[in-house]
Amino acid sequence: MTIDQDSVGTIIDLLQFDRCSGKFSYLKKYEIPNSAVAIGCCFSPNSRFLYVSGRYSLYQIDLFSKEKEIIKIDTIDSFIEILGGGFTGYVLFGPMERGPDGRIYNVSGTFRRMINVIDKPNLLGKACVVKKHSIRLAGLQETIPNHPNYRLGPIDGSPCDTLGINNIPVAEFRYNQDTSEYKKIEFTNLSWYEPDEFWWDWGDGSAMYYTTEWDTSITHTYPKDGVYQVCLRAKNMNGENTICKEIKLGTTGINSYNANIAIQMYPNPTHNLFIINVEDYLPSKMIMTIYDIQGKEVLHKRLYQGSNMIDLELMNAGVYIVEIREREIVVRSEKLVKM
Repeated sequence: MTIDQDSVGTIIDLLQFDRCSGKFSYLKKYEIPNSAVAIGCCFSPNSRFLYVSGRYSLYQIDLFSKEKEIIKIDTIDSFIEILGGGFTGYVLFGPMERGPDGRIYNVSGTFRRMINVIDKPNLLGKACVVKKHSIRLAGLQETIPNHPNYRLGPIDGSPCDTLGINNIPVAEFRYNQDTSEYKKIEFTNLSWYEPDEFWWDWGDGSAMYYTTEWDTSITHTYPKDGVYQVCLRAKNMNGENTICKEIKLGTTGINSYNANIAIQMYPNPTHNLFIINVEDYLPSKMIMTIYDIQGKEVLHKRLYQGSNMIDLELMNAGVYIVEIREREIVVRSEKLVKM
């Protein structure tokens, strides 16, 4: 793919690459009118969408659509990052790269700590869920590493597969909690080396789910709270592989898990946005409450597994206490400075 800038906007030429011959062939041309200079681009894991970023806007192109549909899915917001040394700045869009977890990561292209994330890049339009400034790095960065696709592997049985490696698949998945029903979990298939058969075992005694479709996102609703062993088996023509993960879903004996609920809170101090990450635990009813220094409640919000963004724009500058409870049991308490 090549990107040019003319007087009208951004012109994108889409090319197809033949891995065996090493040759390119021209496919399509797309144009984003009146756009800022295109900074980065990235394909979705299912190859249906192409994401293109300018400084202030993020676009999605549906490569399967005959209409050459281009959707502006998001723009930057008023979040201001504290850079240190008295400097601040907006978190812009910039270079992008797909991670091994199936998400797309987007950096500003200028010295910033915060990273934007496209959480579900296989979905059309705003359903792809853009999480702006949702990850904070330890230090300032300007660009993103240029990693090849280590998980691509050979095209088994093709003329350019001369090594005869015959990779067996590697099963892998991640999961996210539904914000409307905490027992409903979305599983994302991240397996690689071209598996074409999958078996899902939800660990709750329900029927195993078998599919030959590459369902990157599958939902399953659990009947009750508990600890479940979820397994995914992936198979291709050369063999098969299984991975299992333990899921803690609103566990009844919460006291025994207090120390094991990993919660990250940042940035602190902050201007107008505070992020709470709940890792490796699917809350039943986790509530965050912010109190002022006199103990008066000023804000509360329900939290879910993953990244939770808290808007502090309407709060006055000062020192506050952040308290997190899971079913009325305090699991975390921390001082917060609002600048």
